[in-house]
Amino acid sequence: MKLHLYQIWYDENTKPENDSGLLAFDCRNNPEFLKREIAHLIRFYDEIVQDADNDSYFALLSPRFGEKTGLTIEQVKNFVVQNPANDIFLFNPFPMHVYFDMNVWSSGEVQHEGLKELTQFLFQAANIKFDVYTKHRNTIFNTVYCNYWVASKEFLDGFIGFIKHLDLTIDRMPESERAKYFSDARYHTKASFYPFIFERLISTFLLLNHHYKTKPFIFSEDSQLVKKMKRIDRCFYLSTSRTDFDNWEAGVHDIDLSEKKYLLVNNTLRPKVDVFPFVFLNKGLASLIRRINQRRMSRLSDRLNI
Repeated sequence: MKLHLYQIWYDENTKPENDSGLLAFDCRNNPEFLKREIAHLIRFYDEIVQDADNDSYFALLSPRFGEKTGLTIEQVKNFVVQNPANDIFLFNPFPMHVYFDMNVWSSGEVQHEGLKELTQFLFQAANIKFDVYTKHRNTIFNTVYCNYWVASKEFLDGFIGFIKHLDLTIDRMPESERAKYFSDARYHTKASFYPFIFERLISTFLLLNHHYKTKPFIFSEDSQLVKKMKRIDRCFYLSTSRTDFDNWEAGVHDIDLSEKKYLLVNNTLRPKVDVFPFVFLNKGLASLIRRINQRRMSRLSDRLNI
């Protein structure tokens, strides 16, 4: 196994230090404000990955990878080397999202209204046989937000071909349609729909290609990400209930049963309360239920019966 871990280099402030364990991928002359990291990833594949040895693994990380995940590059390398029989390693900076949302597209629609419609139109235009509106589940084994992953050349040969096809499909659309993908999406800073669609494509690609072996990184109790979680989330994430649920989901193919179990976890972590005419009373009751659920977390596996 040959590891090649790169960091996007936007300007002098984002050039990786010599002792960081990262190589620099120079994007200073190609900022790609509209397509952002996806454009860099495509060029990275064409210039560096495409002609590499088949036993090579690659990553193209943002300068904020360490800040968002709390991980060192040494931790990333050790995790990959210690788990060699995998095609892609996922370092999800939002490890609890998979338990709050049925899939990445329902999550995206809540955050960026209109995203599902644009994604489905794109899939149809590109002749991709996937319907974002059909009930489906993204688990811990195929969910990652941001391009925070390390993948084999074989995996990237397939995945980059997939996103190139979709990128070209958008570029060839009539301008009135193409412009929608670069219109403002609801976000805390100025950004278009394009990057929010494309950062979720890896999850759909993995659903469409079950043969790839994935390995999600599980954060430890002393991780900054875990320490920042709400108490009930931290309790669940560190419990055997979470481990049991993840292992169960890895082998289940009944989407209705999967949804049922997911909703049980979701309602434990975020109980839905709408019994009082006043919002603050519902919030107070939900808070009380969360505290009770936290104390009874050990019983969740029994309730899941998995």
